[in-house]
Amino acid sequence: MPKLLIFNWKAKVLNQTEVSNLILEYQKFKTPIVVAPPYVFLTTIKDFDLSSQDVSASKPGAFTGEVTAEM
Repeated sequence: MPKLLIFNWKAKVLNQTEVSNLILEYQKFKTPIVVAPPYVFLTTIKDFDLSSQDVSASKPGAFTGEVTAEM
C-alpha cells in the first residue's frame, strides 16, 4: 500500500507566514500529501490535496478539527 501523509493543522496555524513556512517544509517530501488547514487558509494552498475543518469557540490550541474565530 502506498504511503500518504495527512497534515492536520488543528487550530495552531494562525497566519499566512506560518502557512508559507509549513508549505515549504511539505515540499521536501517525496510522498503524496493531504493538508487539512483551517478553512480560512484553503484558498492559499495550491500544491496539495486538501481537507477542511469548521469554526470553534475555543482559543488557539490542539483541538482536532477546530478553527478558532481568532484566525
